Amino acid sequence: MPQRLDLLYVWERDPGVLLTPRSKLKFGEQFHANIREIPEGKNYLLVSLFYEIDKSGRISNRSFSINTNLAKGPLIDELRKLLDNYW
Repeated sequence: MPQRLDLLYVWERDPGVLLTPRSKLKFGEQFHANIREIPEGKNYLLVSLFYEIDKSGRISNRSFSINTNLAKGPLIDELRKLLDNYW
């Protein structure tokens, strides 16, 4: 069964806050972030990790998506490369 783990980072002018509860950062537990709950005027970066866990406990069929209100640029390109190589 496909699993999903969302990593949501929100900021304005301050350093920002990771809104994904740390207790949910476990494979096998789904956490879905809702970008509609982000206050207006805040920047956000949502990385959704999709995967499956096989019977032996290994992670397989990995993919990801990136959703942000930032303009495409070097930060998003680097993040995409990082995820392509390591996820």
